[in-house]
Amino acid sequence: MKTFDLTEAVNFKARAIAHERNRVARELNRVEGKFHPEYTAMEINWQGAIAEVLLAELYPDLELSQPYVVESSNTRESDFIYKEQGIEVKCNRFYRIYPRYFVNKERFNKKRDLASFLIACAINEEPLKATKFYLFGYIQTSKITEYPVETRHSSPAYSIPIKDFQDLNGLFRSFSLANYMGASH
Repeated sequence: MKTFDLTEAVNFKARAIAHERNRVARELNRVEGKFHPEYTAMEINWQGAIAEVLLAELYPDLELSQPYVVESSNTRESDFIYKEQGIEVKCNRFYRIYPRYFVNKERFNKKRDLASFLIACAINEEPLKATKFYLFGYIQTSKITEYPVETRHSSPAYSIPIKDFQDLNGLFRSFSLANYMGASH
């Protein structure tokens, strides 16, 4: 696991992306899915955008598989592409470091055939107050369904031990800014 300070610039850009995603979703009457009952759709989009923006900075070889804001009802793409393989990014909220990472079963199963890998990360607070970004690593999407399903906050989720995520350096064997941007382990 690596920990990064969350900068105002990343948070500002992510908030703008989340705002536009929500605007488009409302205009298209696009359902954004089930969320934690206390989180708004804006917070969830913002949280995800933080991960996408920061990962794009840390790993310049990643390519967006679609624009940050999709102006249609079709959002069925992975978040990134790397060497022609889809990568899905999940960003949870960890007020402290938990031993397990939960991946929403319904949302994962909708996209699992589009991505070869899932990158797991989290922020330490609600997006407006977040100061830390935790990068747990990656896992092959084909392995996720082997984990037990638990019901968390009324949504079934795959329960993956944090220790099972692999360091992203194993995935990105080429240059990575994450090695030089002051991450703590």
